Amino acid sequence: MREIPFPADLFLVLGDQVFYGLPVFTLFYALAFLAAGRWLQIAARRDPRLSVSVLRDILLLSLVFGYLGARLFMIVELWDRIWTGPASAFDKLYALFCYYQGQADPRFGLDHSVPDSAIGAYAVLAEYEGLVFYGGVLLALIAIQVYFWVRKIQTDSYLAVIAIAGALAYGIGRLGCMFSGDGCFGHACAVHWPPLSVIYGPASGQCLHDPALAGEQPIFCTGGLAVWNTPLIEAGASLATAAWLYRVWFSGRWNGWQMIGIVMIQNAVVRFLIEFVRLNDALWPILPPPGAFVDGSWTELVHPNRLARGISDPERRLFYQYWHWYGFTAGQIFAFLLGAAGMLCYRYKPGE
Repeated sequence: MREIPFPADLFLVLGDQVFYGLPVFTLFYALAFLAAGRWLQIAARRDPRLSVSVLRDILLLSLVFGYLGARLFMIVELWDRIWTGPASAFDKLYALFCYYQGQADPRFGLDHSVPDSAIGAYAVLAEYEGLVFYGGVLLALIAIQVYFWVRKIQTDSYLAVIAIAGALAYGIGRLGCMFSGDGCFGHACAVHWPPLSVIYGPASGQCLHDPALAGEQPIFCTGGLAVWNTPLIEAGASLATAAWLYRVWFSGRWNGWQMIGIVMIQNAVVRFLIEFVRLNDALWPILPPPGAFVDGSWTELVHPNRLARGISDPERRLFYQYWHWYGFTAGQIFAFLLGAAGMLCYRYKPGE
């Protein structure tokens, strides 16, 4: 796998029109839940302690609240564009709840200075594509735990199969990220090592059929540069963990808390390391932000998520070529917390 020529839902350009075809990520998202559901069916047949109706409820809760949490956390991802500008906190709060476009609403701009990149929280939920994994995990786990409390269900045997289902679904979902070209990949590699690195979009580097369509076409084309294929690395680690825990579950060596803890620790470690090459802004900056010399002057690189317009081919190439880790990202901080929670789960002994 050296090149994925059709990022972002296999878009097709004919003349001046951009057509979006097969929703690749949606297909993998559905496949992930089908695979998880199939595994829960197998587990229910092999373990008499498991109730089919409870497992069905768990799958439904994961689907609904996982998606809801992943969408809500998009607001967290784009918070610097939602809560922005010099307006007072009260005015920002008013714009947040009262305007669909937030501070970008023309009525708000009559009395305030508003950055071009401003956007509203409602607009993010309704118009922006993307899912934030940790948001989905957090809300789904809370929903499942509340369900267990309300139904007074012993969790240990269910946690074991949930751990395997979660690792399996996450691995398949990450493959969807890879094939849909949703921007989860890393910055440019010094050496092209397929499949650990991949070129998104035409290898020629000409991403746009017409530069005037920069605001309409997907930004996640790498301009002919080979970038770190981080979704594949995460998918491989997660699927390998699911396969290993499948064997562990049959042996009965570990309880459910230990198995869910292992999945949390594995995901936290892999995500923490992957973030060093991914294209994310620092939440806790340590180094100077990435930049490049443009026309003889130093220019700080701007992440496409903070742009209110399309991104041109030259900007895109500079971004992928010179981006680097410059501080701990939101993903790394959450990964640290997830790993700590995983350690607590692993060390927890039911009944003590």
